[in-house]
Amino acid sequence: MSVVGASVDRTPEGSDYLERARGLVKLIESEAEEGERTRTVTDKVAHALRESGLPWMLVPKSMGGGGLKIFEAVEVTEQIAAADTSAGWILQAYVWGGGLHAGMLPPSGAKRLFLGGNKQTICGSFAPPGRGFIVDGGLKITGRWAFGSGAKHADYIGGGVKVYDDEGNVRRNADGGPDIRFALMRKDQVTLEGNWDVSGLVGTDSQDYSADGVVVPDELIGNISTAVEPNLPDGMYRMGTYTITVAGHASMALGLMRRALKEVAELTRGKERLGYPVPVDEYPLFLSEFAKHEAMYQAARLYVLDALREAQAYADRERSITPELAGRVRQASTWAHQVAEPVITFARVWAGTKGFREPSALARVGRDVAVAVTHVQVDPITLVDSAPALLDAWRSI
Repeated sequence: MSVVGASVDRTPEGSDYLERARGLVKLIESEAEEGERTRTVTDKVAHALRESGLPWMLVPKSMGGGGLKIFEAVEVTEQIAAADTSAGWILQAYVWGGGLHAGMLPPSGAKRLFLGGNKQTICGSFAPPGRGFIVDGGLKITGRWAFGSGAKHADYIGGGVKVYDDEGNVRRNADGGPDIRFALMRKDQVTLEGNWDVSGLVGTDSQDYSADGVVVPDELIGNISTAVEPNLPDGMYRMGTYTITVAGHASMALGLMRRALKEVAELTRGKERLGYPVPVDEYPLFLSEFAKHEAMYQAARLYVLDALREAQAYADRERSITPELAGRVRQASTWAHQVAEPVITFARVWAGTKGFREPSALARVGRDVAVAVTHVQVDPITLVDSAPALLDAWRSI
């Protein structure tokens, strides 16, 4: 096993995309400081990501994408996040947005986005503060949404909307729940609010965006309120929206830990410190703590990858997913974030002043993880939600 960590049955396609990501690391690292200043990735990075094909690695091959397994996409986005978490965050938004909509949009819409001469990137929020009124051939959309990560460089920006009837009442599904859709709008149809003023993940461009009376055709509207039948047979689409998308967030936690460990390994090399009889990287306490925290990263990483591999393999085979497998994906993703905090704190403590002087990759990692762990996808409640299925699994042994 190398410092990269063991892979889990990576396909040739997965290895190819991983090499593409590694080829972008130096550029992304060199542009990270400018990205923080402008609060979005630079045009150079956005262009390089697009040219590499990485945003479409989860789109099935039948739709012109890379056809990677979800765990393979996690390995790729981990590499980018380790170079700059903001770039990784935007990439995972594009990757999971594209992969999901390739199978959940009407076939004509998916073909329009991915099988044309110029593949389109997608970002947006599934939360449904928007209002949609049925018009001929689509929905008329008005609303304001938060967290449009990667909005500046995206081609389409989506937003969750509740669908209303002519009397202004929310339409209901057969189960009585509100009719909620996800509508994709061209970037030039929305207003970017430019209000991303934050302490961490500064370069993610996660600004608010709004739309006023935009008519979106039916082919660019997905139904996310119920377990609808996907339009592609790939097992990934039988795993559920949140089981699929939480994997992108797990890759951010892994990338943050990976960069923190790399930084502390370099910053302590031969470092003299007052009161220490030997350089820091030879001192027994540091060595013991490094081994422990490195193990925490490796263990969290392998659990994330293995949970995703097993869940997708089951979905490919059975065209469904068990509550236990879905629970383990969410548990592993949230756990990776909870492990990331002590790993990064360890790295910052032992790096000394070099870990907080600007510009500093380790200081940026510290700011980024403080924001990443607050995301609703990895909120502590996700462990509460996943626990019943895990309890049942243990009781059946």
